Amino acid sequence: MSIALIGLSFHTAPVALREQFTADDRDLDARLSLHASDGEIAILATCNRFEVYTADRADQPDAALQRARAFLAASGQYENARAFCYELTDAQAVEHLCLVAAGLDSMVLGEAQILGQVGDALQRALRCGASGRLLSSLFRHAIVAGRRVRTETALGQGAASISHAAVLKARGWLGDLRGKQILLIGAGKMAELAARALANHAVGGVRVLNRNPERAARVAHELGGVACGWNELDDALAWADVTISSTGAPHTLIHAATVASIMRGRPDRPLALVDVAVPRDIDPQVAHIPHVYLADIDDLHLVAGEGLRDRAQSIPAARHIIAAETATYLRWQGSLDVTPTIAELRDQAERVRTAELQRALRHLGNLSPREQRAVETLSVALVNKLLHTPIIELKRHAGDARFVEMARGLFALEDSASTDDVVSQISLLAAGDSL
Repeated sequence: MSIALIGLSFHTAPVALREQFTADDRDLDARLSLHASDGEIAILATCNRFEVYTADRADQPDAALQRARAFLAASGQYENARAFCYELTDAQAVEHLCLVAAGLDSMVLGEAQILGQVGDALQRALRCGASGRLLSSLFRHAIVAGRRVRTETALGQGAASISHAAVLKARGWLGDLRGKQILLIGAGKMAELAARALANHAVGGVRVLNRNPERAARVAHELGGVACGWNELDDALAWADVTISSTGAPHTLIHAATVASIMRGRPDRPLALVDVAVPRDIDPQVAHIPHVYLADIDDLHLVAGEGLRDRAQSIPAARHIIAAETATYLRWQGSLDVTPTIAELRDQAERVRTAELQRALRHLGNLSPREQRAVETLSVALVNKLLHTPIIELKRHAGDARFVEMARGLFALEDSASTDDVVSQISLLAAGDSL
């Protein structure tokens, strides 16, 4: 089998393009279910990346890659984004997903949210019947790699998230957040992380606005703030010094005309807006209004989080873990290629053993049941001993198609070799003859 991925991320595509690839859970489920019958497929969709993973037969060149392209083409997105996409196969694709899960490919080095998103991508593919043995194992290996990096290195230490970078961006504009009024729009994971990042800044007040009152109240409670209804958006914007918006809305929520009207009533009081949503919540034209600062998610990748230097020093150790987990997965994948050959070899040897045992028992005359069992036990032990070395060598060379093909030819697994020929071949290999 072969692994392939096609994707685009903040490394290759601006947010204006990435937001065209956003989709809610229901849409992603429908698309995966539609393509599940074609073979294994999984989607990793976050605010910073959209990646399609596929698995297909290795004996069909580029089959997995072609299926990934077809998936994007079916939604009408591929042609517009083709120049911004990267394509990786097999070992490179495996290593990439491990890097992503570990936070090494994130906008904020070492951020932890991506690990959960990789797990969510696997659960979605399984729920839709789109992930099989190969991709399920790949995503689980990547999750293990990510967890190991976070527990065995310092990459996961300190505050590392897009939301934390958003708070630092606002502090950079306003000089100090002490006593400032903060508005959080959205009450999902991003808002929760922003709340934690704000906890040490002695802000003056917090309002949390979300369509779900219970979620808004929960985040507001964490900061001693107040939950607001959606109809209070304009008033909350006029009240705020800093607004961090992170909803999943498919359209613009804060328009330039609204902000311009608000600023006419507070001409000397700056307004800092940080839009970490994809698609964007805030009209980019807002940036042209005097005394308004605006950053979208792509503006945050240059913001250094606290402890970034310590995390960066952990990159070599993290890469060592990722290399080990990548190799482990590839060995497992390679073993799938030799499993049928090993099974055929065992079946062939069992047929030989059974035939030779029956012939020997006929020549030995009347043996007691105990003696017959002793002879059969001896035959099983001999065959196991003779098969041990070739099976170990097949597993060791898993993934080497030429070696497996030579082994199949040596043991005549595709031919009707005689019993004597097969026994002779097994004996020669067990004796140490090289393939």
